[in-house]
Amino acid sequence: MSTCGRCGARLPEGAAACPRCLLEGGGVDETFAGLELKSELGRGGMGTVFEARHVKLQRDVAVKFLAPEVAARADVRERFEREAKAMGMLAHPNIVQVFDFGTHEGESYLVMELVPGGPVSKRVPLPPKDAVRLVREVCEALAYAHGRGVVHRDVKPENVLVDAEGHAKVTDFGIARILADEKNVTRTGVAVGSAGYMAPEVLRGAAPAPAMDVYSTGALLRELVTGQPPVGELGALPMGLDTVVKKAMAAEAADRFPSMRAMSDALERWLLPPTPLELPPDERLWMRAVALVQTVSVAAMLWVGLLCVTPRASFPDELPPLVSLGKKVLADGRVYTRARFETVPVLLSLACFGGALAVTALLRRHWRKEGLDVPKPDVGLGQSKWVLGLGTAALVIYLGRAVLLPAGVGPTRLSFVPVVGGLWLLAVWYAAAYTLLEAQRVGRAFSREPRVWVGLFFAAIPPFVDGIRQIAERTE
Repeated sequence: MSTCGRCGARLPEGAAACPRCLLEGGGVDETFAGLELKSELGRGGMGTVFEARHVKLQRDVAVKFLAPEVAARADVRERFEREAKAMGMLAHPNIVQVFDFGTHEGESYLVMELVPGGPVSKRVPLPPKDAVRLVREVCEALAYAHGRGVVHRDVKPENVLVDAEGHAKVTDFGIARILADEKNVTRTGVAVGSAGYMAPEVLRGAAPAPAMDVYSTGALLRELVTGQPPVGELGALPMGLDTVVKKAMAAEAADRFPSMRAMSDALERWLLPPTPLELPPDERLWMRAVALVQTVSVAAMLWVGLLCVTPRASFPDELPPLVSLGKKVLADGRVYTRARFETVPVLLSLACFGGALAVTALLRRHWRKEGLDVPKPDVGLGQSKWVLGLGTAALVIYLGRAVLLPAGVGPTRLSFVPVVGGLWLLAVWYAAAYTLLEAQRVGRAFSREPRVWVGLFFAAIPPFVDGIRQIAERTE
């Protein structure tokens, strides 16, 4: 058991300083290193925090004393001083400011800004918007610290204070790093950080990295919203926030947000009212290119399908090597087939389909990496009106031709098939592919865009009817 450096008395288990010395006479009149110590604010595994009055500054402050078994180590004291200097350089409105540090009468201490509101852990659960607002401020604080080479590694509700105005104040910067040894442990068997908030690589002994704080901040957001510790399966979260939490708490660091700033931007977009979400112009070009590849793939597969089911008479050496249906030999020696497996066209169409899947996967991976896949499922997609409009126009042209042709209007007038109709169908498919890509980016269910499906249905009627009629005529 440790002893007090001032009076020599034995300290209670887990105490960072002697209660008798610190609080003698009520504590208000007790002076320690120019500080009038008052009441105890909190106690943790690394030390105890007291409220105090800084005599020279004439302001209330918080004083943290390191636990004696930790402060007794010379290497820890040296690192404590180095980290305290680094913390003193972190001047950010959402970071608890450090005023002074040192060792006095055997006690290592840190003088910090006093935040009277207390930790956010006393307020969980919070309304989702309040939780997101606080976590965004935590993200901004950590982004600032990361830019100066400081990684927190112990982000949790107890280390996020809320001031009188309701703003977040991140505290305990550097302490976890100070106490970390070769295997990230302080006392026997106790890992630096808290279970549920530590990234998997921390347990593997990885070097400090900003991705660790991204993981912990995701866990913080999860607990603030759900009110439950961030362990086990992810519970119900408001639509869109579940995507943010899952990305922040990804098992692999490379799959998380690339920075605290990126996570803050994603949360800011979640807070925005439902509005159309525009991509930068260059990103739109890539999206259009992928939609075009998808359109070509669909067109190739439809063409091959029609080719396979269209009756045809061929010479024996022209027949495909695989299955043919309705085969019979004609008088001129040719072989008639109602349907067949067109080997080369089928393989080419499958190659087109595979290419479309590949470029779509690459685009979506790019969106995730750059934080462009923004969960806004309640935002309607304006692009769907183009699908409906083009599909309706295709059907109107087709019906108009069917009505006007018997009245003597030439077939080249208002002709839907083959040239105009084919190009029009490609335009409908392109608009649909672009719209569905946007739906995937914003997390909007396809079922919530009925205009897309109605437009595709209208556009499919002319080729379907004409195709059935032509197949029937050839069969006769």
